[in-house]
Amino acid sequence: MAAMLFPAIIILSTCLAIGMVVGAVSFRRGIQWSWRWIVWPLIASFGLSVAILSVVGSAALDVNESAWIALFIIFVLASALTAAPFLLGACLAFHLMKSK
Repeated sequence: MAAMLFPAIIILSTCLAIGMVVGAVSFRRGIQWSWRWIVWPLIASFGLSVAILSVVGSAALDVNESAWIALFIIFVLASALTAAPFLLGACLAFHLMKSK
């Protein structure tokens, strides 16, 4: 279980960085607002989290059930860290566009 801590930190940091970049792009593109700026990056971040979970999960198959619980928690956190900055940027851009 402790051996999964370092990869988990790397995974969560990567997802947060991706979310921040996509959030900045969505904020910058707020003038040309479209729902595709919400839907596609969220699908991509969810797919990234599923891919990470499956790769790390395949390595944990021989471990035990607590490893799978930890992987699920990592999956949920990775999805949240990827989506939250994006949604914040999209909401700010939408608010600024509406206030003009």
